[in-house]
Amino acid sequence: MLTEETKLFKGVGAAIEPGMSVRDVLVASGLNWDVNTTTFQYEAPLGLQDSGKFGTLAAYRSDNSKLLTVIGKGWKPYQNRQLIKDFFTFCHQSNLTPDWAGFISRKPNSRSHLAQNMAFVSAQIPEEQGGVFHLSPDEVINSRVVFFNHHTYGYGAGGYLLTCRQICTNGMTLTVKETSRLISHIQSQIDDRDRIIEVLNSMMQALNEYNQNLTKLAETPITPEEALVILIKDFGFPGKELKNQPRIVQTCLNLFLGYFDDEMREQGVELGTSTLAAYRTAYGLLQSVTAYRTHLTTKSSSTSQVLSMFNGDSAKVMNRAYRSLVKMTRSHKTITVPVGVRTI
Repeated sequence: MLTEETKLFKGVGAAIEPGMSVRDVLVASGLNWDVNTTTFQYEAPLGLQDSGKFGTLAAYRSDNSKLLTVIGKGWKPYQNRQLIKDFFTFCHQSNLTPDWAGFISRKPNSRSHLAQNMAFVSAQIPEEQGGVFHLSPDEVINSRVVFFNHHTYGYGAGGYLLTCRQICTNGMTLTVKETSRLISHIQSQIDDRDRIIEVLNSMMQALNEYNQNLTKLAETPITPEEALVILIKDFGFPGKELKNQPRIVQTCLNLFLGYFDDEMREQGVELGTSTLAAYRTAYGLLQSVTAYRTHLTTKSSSTSQVLSMFNGDSAKVMNRAYRSLVKMTRSHKTITVPVGVRTI
């Protein structure tokens, strides 16, 4: 049987087994290389130029010489070994167990807006620390900390709080990203152990608020009309009929109403939209959006899927719905929309 980590990361990286050293993890996960820097030459109208004259360097992998990024002299590599070592220190202090590490490289000729060349390491948060959240006997949410670093100019290191519904056999995820605390690739931050631990601790602090918000979402009933208003506000076109709304609006509404449950079960996926905790609540609508992004949209490859899970379009869509629904629960008012919605 596949572990939850294997389902989530879908072949990217490798498991961290008990007793592994930092070096063992680096080798198993494909992170056993350094980031080196060098000047380079380039053709210019005035002839061949040396980048060092302008304070510019190339950062590349020590194992295969693959170019990672072009940087300024003030940029300091945050080496993979230090990333793993710092995370091990954090886990030791927080009573967590590291369980997965990996690397997501940029695809050739990619024009993606996502930050590429990302090393990451994760640990599941145990129940006694709030990492396993029970909305009902059938609706359980598992949470984990993911610590990452981009070997890309302009992006830093930081953490994600990644959550997964246990009922979904192949990992439905909602990412709560901490954007206010990042570690820049400069000497004073890469070498600041206290700041790194502070950034990781902020993930744990965010977990308490997140669990409180899940309770509010599960306790807030919403009608199909209210659900449609929220979907249109976030993803659709106000004033247009349902049949003229984007696919995400129409499909998420049908998921919220439970119309796709049987179809998804035939594919081996249990969405759980008919459970007491999820049905006709703000939480149910949130999970309808995550179901749409996870199960009903096309992923080009496992790599693009896991990257999108962290920082891509799926994460943005899920977090937009999450923020809207949390805001709605804090000042819940009955809302209607003059669009016909069929009922079960």
